[in-house]
Amino acid sequence: MNFLSLLTSILTLTILSTPPGAEAKPPTVEDAARYARTLVKRESLANVNTINNDTGIPVSFVEYYADCGDGSPVMLIIDMSSSHRNIKKGSPVSLSIRVGDHPAGEEVDPKYPGSRPGSVAGSPRISLRGHLQTINKDENLREYLKMERCFLQRHRDASWWLPHNPIHSSHFAKFDIEGIYFIGGFGDTGYIGEIPVEMYNNAKDIDSEETEVQEQQHPFGVYGDFTEQLDTQIAILERIIANDQSLMAEDLKKVNINGHHSTVYETSAVLSKLNELKKQALDHAFDLALANSNLDENKASTNLF
Repeated sequence: MNFLSLLTSILTLTILSTPPGAEAKPPTVEDAARYARTLVKRESLANVNTINNDTGIPVSFVEYYADCGDGSPVMLIIDMSSSHRNIKKGSPVSLSIRVGDHPAGEEVDPKYPGSRPGSVAGSPRISLRGHLQTINKDENLREYLKMERCFLQRHRDASWWLPHNPIHSSHFAKFDIEGIYFIGGFGDTGYIGEIPVEMYNNAKDIDSEETEVQEQQHPFGVYGDFTEQLDTQIAILERIIANDQSLMAEDLKKVNINGHHSTVYETSAVLSKLNELKKQALDHAFDLALANSNLDENKASTNLF
């Protein structure tokens, strides 16, 4: 190979390996924390990594998750799943997420500062170490329903195996992060290494401004007032459960919990049915709102309550 051919080969390799706009220096750990938050927010599938306690062999299975705003994945755990059984027997657990970990058909931005879009090796991926914490709806109804709504926003097909459905025994859990290892792509333009958990928790994702606008819209992109109506319903149900007598009767004049519009409710009558209403509120609050997402727009506002 003569000198001219060698020079041409070197220049070609340089052009291919350094795309336009690549950063001159690798990002800082603070930058990496922002990119890590963005990756977890954008994607919605994760490999759950555990150890089979019978064989001692590591196993990994893909599961649904959703980032509901704080960077800690919310997951719908099927009690009979291999991963859950391993965890119950004492296995450590980690989650692995990479660019492209989302359902087919979703449009998710694959571009990150310093990455090589289209290259798996040149794109971000992350390993989260921690443990799963069960979310109990009896402790905080509002937060539980918001988590459920957030999860179904990313995985509508999961409505068939929610905890109150008979198909499978399941529960919601949040992954409490205890350690983070991040690979931003190739080492010349991407951060590779540990990210402090506190820094990750405090970081903002790079899509935060756009995300803020999107979260004000209906989670299924159909009815703009869906979120506001559901929040109102949750607040009313919380008042019932909290025995707020001063507001309960007035609220029940305005809304319909059982499918019929109320006109006059005496406080004593409401209290006599409190236990029944509690059960209906917990079991059907979200179902009522979700069912209305299948109605036409003209009927949605009149059938929500």
